[in-house]
Amino acid sequence: MAGIYCVRAEGGKYADAFRQGGYVAYAWEKNADLSGCATREAIQARYADLHPHQTNPNVAGQHVGNMVRFLLDMHPGDHVITPTLSSDQLIYGVLGDAPYQYVEGDATCPLQHRRPVEWSERVTQRSEFSIPLQYALRAWQTVFSISDPDQRNSFLQVIGHSPVDEPTRDVSLPYHRAVLKRILELDAHDFELLITNLLRAAGFEAEHEGRPGDGGVDAQGEIDIYGMARVKVHAQAKRYQLGARIGAAEVKALRASIPQGAQGVFITTGEFQRRAREIALEPGFPRIGTIDGEQLVDLLTEHWGDIDKGLRQKLRLRPGLMPE
Repeated sequence: MAGIYCVRAEGGKYADAFRQGGYVAYAWEKNADLSGCATREAIQARYADLHPHQTNPNVAGQHVGNMVRFLLDMHPGDHVITPTLSSDQLIYGVLGDAPYQYVEGDATCPLQHRRPVEWSERVTQRSEFSIPLQYALRAWQTVFSISDPDQRNSFLQVIGHSPVDEPTRDVSLPYHRAVLKRILELDAHDFELLITNLLRAAGFEAEHEGRPGDGGVDAQGEIDIYGMARVKVHAQAKRYQLGARIGAAEVKALRASIPQGAQGVFITTGEFQRRAREIALEPGFPRIGTIDGEQLVDLLTEHWGDIDKGLRQKLRLRPGLMPE
């Protein structure tokens, strides 16, 4: 079973160099060729030689752990994901058979520790992945593994691979479809209430402005990020039948209604065409976050306790969002 690893590139600064050069790189230490290091202990010893005065085991463990994952845990055939300078986009590829190399950095990429990667020509949008996987990809480590079965399957589905035969919860796609069917059974008022509850749980401060009979919810307000920042947001939620595909025209229509200086979010029970997600993040226009039906269920799972009790009873879902 192939592994899936995320390797950061100083905020995506060198992602283009990775793709053009056919490798992924990690800075770690200069003048520290690790070609002969085949164990964690060997890497630890090399780090200790380079930093004889480092007495904090947490600092040493972090640096050694990242290199162990990069040099020893990643194997040929494993998938590699790297963020780009645009935090909304990621590149991905497959680790090659050639051995690790230590090279002198250059102007294109100064990172010296390198592994070969056959990168896909496609750049994927972070918003295509499940909400749990999006959270996982924001982990603080420089090099880390995606091991959760559902998160792995989300990645494999997005890149066009069938989910691997591995243990996973039985709720994956059937689970999301069952919950979405319950959401679609709500009347217009209860759907508006559900979306409003979710927006507030996510930090959205505003009353919704839904128009009777339009089958959706519109709201303008602000997202308060723990008091550190406030972002003006125009939110729109629309009910579509399962399997319905939202195109670029619908996203452009929302974009036209976003006030200057604000961002948007489009929430739907349906799915987004790939072009629609690209339009949502098109440079030079207000950014629009996209939440499809599967991601909507992920958010509902995360914020279930924040949903109105009466509405939870109408949805007839047990804790964990298992249909009754």
